[in-house]
Amino acid sequence: MAKTLTYRISGYGVNVRGNTLGIHYDIAAPDEATARTEMLERAAWDGFTDVRILRANMIVAEEVVHV
Repeated sequence: MAKTLTYRISGYGVNVRGNTLGIHYDIAAPDEATARTEMLERAAWDGFTDVRILRANMIVAEEVVHV
């Protein structure tokens, strides 16, 4: 079983009104490539197009805040 890590992925995308907005997601995934793919899928689900990923950082569990 693969270990699940948490990645904080930041980037930007265009919303339905045509505005470019900064976006970020905390994603739990076994590797960075999977986390990046999940971020693109979530951004599309949230209505963003032309999404660009600027940064993907692995974060330790203590930094993750669940709201």
